[in-house]
Amino acid sequence: MRASTESQFHGIAAWVLDSDQGAVDQLHLFLEAAATWHEDRGDEATAGEYRALATGLEALADDMVRLTEQRLHTAHRSATAPPRAPHGGPPAPPGPPAPSKPPRR
Repeated sequence: MRASTESQFHGIAAWVLDSDQGAVDQLHLFLEAAATWHEDRGDEATAGEYRALATGLEALADDMVRLTEQRLHTAHRSATAPPRAPHGGPPAPPGPPAPSKPPRR
């Protein structure tokens, strides 16, 4: 998936991170199912590893949501801010008028 605009990026991120059918949710469901499958067969060690991966995925997803929200907030703030002078200083004052040619005689 590739986004060409900020809006597309946030739409994809929302689907991947927040949707019940998104990639993160589907991977989490798989990890939990794999843990249960191994647990049902008496393989507690492997079940524990899958559960640890599921927990790590939750933490990663939380970090990704936080980063995406921060980026959205930053993009909104910069889109609504007045233009700034180069290097982030206050708006530059207008320069002096261009010199005019002396009248011809």
